[in-house]
Amino acid sequence: MSDSRSSTPDRPLPESSPLRERELVVVSNREPYVHSYSTQSQSDSSATSAPSGDDPEISVERSTGGLTTALDPVLQRLGGTWVAWGSGDADAAVADDGTVGVPPDEPAYDLERVFLEESTVEDYYYGYSNSTLWPLCHGDLGRIRSEPSHWPAYVRANERFADAVLESVGSGLGPGTEAPSQDPIVWIQDYHFALLGDRLRGRLPDSAVVAQFWHVPWPSPDDLRVSPNATALLEGLLATDLLGFHLEEYRRNFLESVDRLLPSASVDREAGTVRYVADDGQQPPSLTRVYAQPIGIDASGVRDEAMSPAVSPESVRADYNLAPSDDLLLGVERLDYAKGIRKRLRAFEHLLETRPEWRGAVTHLMVSTPSREGIPEYEIYSQQVRERVAAVNDRFGTDDWTPVRHVAEPVDWERLLALYRAADALVVSSRRDGLNLVAMEYVAANASESGAVVGSEFAGVNDLFEGSIEINPYDVCGTATEIDRALQLDPDDQHDRLRSMWHAVQRNDVGEWVRRLDRELAAHPSLAVTTCEPDADGGRSGDSG
Repeated sequence: MSDSRSSTPDRPLPESSPLRERELVVVSNREPYVHSYSTQSQSDSSATSAPSGDDPEISVERSTGGLTTALDPVLQRLGGTWVAWGSGDADAAVADDGTVGVPPDEPAYDLERVFLEESTVEDYYYGYSNSTLWPLCHGDLGRIRSEPSHWPAYVRANERFADAVLESVGSGLGPGTEAPSQDPIVWIQDYHFALLGDRLRGRLPDSAVVAQFWHVPWPSPDDLRVSPNATALLEGLLATDLLGFHLEEYRRNFLESVDRLLPSASVDREAGTVRYVADDGQQPPSLTRVYAQPIGIDASGVRDEAMSPAVSPESVRADYNLAPSDDLLLGVERLDYAKGIRKRLRAFEHLLETRPEWRGAVTHLMVSTPSREGIPEYEIYSQQVRERVAAVNDRFGTDDWTPVRHVAEPVDWERLLALYRAADALVVSSRRDGLNLVAMEYVAANASESGAVVGSEFAGVNDLFEGSIEINPYDVCGTATEIDRALQLDPDDQHDRLRSMWHAVQRNDVGEWVRRLDRELAAHPSLAVTTCEPDADGGRSGDSG
């Protein structure tokens, strides 16, 4: 997909911020920078010196995706350590111990890479994480694929990352090493590490704080019960001090899951806390504060970049052979069954069937890049999407008009911004989506112009937007009707809707996501550095800076 951008905009953290005062250790599966052997430089990469002689050149590239691009500026500003899977084929070559300073041209923090055996990656990442947890959390239970080797690999990977975190803060090292940090903040990211908090508990200093953010939806208790590991997942997450979700809905689902599946847990829904005593009695009681705050984007940064002279909507129309007078319906996503692409294509086909005036007058451009190609379900889905695109084009295409243009290769950031500005409407057809930053980026890029968002009611971002045109992505006829409506909105209606959505994007930008964690940390018993007032969802907030 695209190289999405985020950063920490506008309001800085207060001087008394826990994130400023303590050592920060971020943990994610994806690393923010990848070193690879290459014969030529890539557009977003910088070359480093070859190790010696005839060794191939090594390039380093910044990772794409909302999570890594949101957190990279945070670490650049605050310093600290980022622990991640070393996925690049040259990652191990650039540092003997797996640790390298990043960004490459001006190092500001340490990237500590965890190297996993190929079989572990296969079973932990492609297996349990993305063939069990991903479909489970996205409500697609029929796609769950579980092999006996998956769960043990997931456990091993979480234990390996726990060791890496302990090494990064100086714990568990041999004589002669630096003294361990007494007050680290460990911030775990996403569903790959549901057990990591438990594996760290009791091994970090008492003053350490472990927080986790779950970036995908949390399933209902009934769906969660499908997993034979449901109890272990809940217990692992309850070993953290703070647990964040994008939406109040996901937070409620989690608290309800704990209440129904862990009889020994005490859930205070109003305060958003869970007190838990494990049945074995070997661990002291834990207290986890659960809150909701969407990650967001760098709203003002995206807006400003979109309006720069380097971004040309006219040029991308020419690049994709789109007539200036034709309407452009844009879709941007990974090729993932959770994105509802096949149903959306059927809806677009239905629009052309029932509203023949759109034939030759609208093009659906899809920037949909392959994802997780090592998983059979994704390979099958990608093929089905390609077949559906071909079917629509064969049925309605003419010599001078192609109804659907599928862009399968990654699109750079400037081109994506140009597409956002060129598009008359963006369609988000997710069957389930934790948030969807693409919709936020589209709104920011068009904040002072025109456009429309056709948004799935099952995408988290739709809970934040009041100006989107809502669809049920399972309803082919209804989706076609709403696309037709979006393409015909009058300018005043477009302006009012975009202004409403723009305000929502501003309120929920990535800076507020970081500041919310900071306020939660400040209210934590071991970190109480300010007098705090309750947040709206029962939490506590201090000075947001």
